Amino acid sequence: MNQSIFIGEKGRNEILGFYDRMLGKWDDKVTVTEIDVETDAGITHILTAGKPENPPLILLHGSTSNAATWLPDFVTYEKEFHVFAPDMPGEPGKSTETRLSWKNDDYCIWLLQVMDRLGLKKANLVGLSLGGWVALKFAAAYPEKTGNVGLIAPGGIVSPNMKAILKLVKYQKEGAEGVNKTLRLLFPDDFNSPEVVEFFTLLGKHFKTRVEAVPKLDNEVLGAIRSNVFMLAGSKDVIFNFRKASKRLLKQVSESEVLLFDKGTHGLVSMADAVVPFLKR
Repeated sequence: MNQSIFIGEKGRNEILGFYDRMLGKWDDKVTVTEIDVETDAGITHILTAGKPENPPLILLHGSTSNAATWLPDFVTYEKEFHVFAPDMPGEPGKSTETRLSWKNDDYCIWLLQVMDRLGLKKANLVGLSLGGWVALKFAAAYPEKTGNVGLIAPGGIVSPNMKAILKLVKYQKEGAEGVNKTLRLLFPDDFNSPEVVEFFTLLGKHFKTRVEAVPKLDNEVLGAIRSNVFMLAGSKDVIFNFRKASKRLLKQVSESEVLLFDKGTHGLVSMADAVVPFLKR
């Protein structure tokens, strides 16, 4: 039996209660439907919006997060796409608590099953951090299923800075001051979001963070990608060296482009306006 990723049922309810409040906050701006699909890993919960006749787009969030983080971007994406944002397994959302392995094809098989259950023959992908790693692996494994791929501060192209990751794990146990340290490490100096502060506070109290990092993808994996790939990242990212990652991506993926922000750190938010023109090509 899998051990719960939440610290107590009360903790789980508080995190998912926050999730529901975020949905309520955006319900006058975009119509979002919640659905569940069954996979071998367990139930996957999905937020969906947009017209079914529009091209499908799957949004893959980062680690220690959930699909609700995409809600501000839904407003932009749903105008052009039929959007699906799953809560990835083992993360603080409404999907199964089963944690998939980062050392095999578990995530690719999971995403393939999600697409099959949704009746999607092919979809564009946008992945943030861990979600970017999943998008790259999936695009290499199932090129016939993958449209354009947007990456936002993705994992997998270069090895992570484990010192920074361990700092974040340490900060999660330090209460309000730890939240402040986390925000200073991950976001630009002028970033201000009470909701993000509340979410990180809840995670520190009620969530068992995964203390590891996604592995760097082999050249064979990146070289197998046939999709057009567009990466947005910050040159001051503390988790990954995206100047180095940019060179590797451009060398290994034949159809790839990169946009580096001088100001951006790992917590890049509200990138939909920059990603949509690429996805529409």
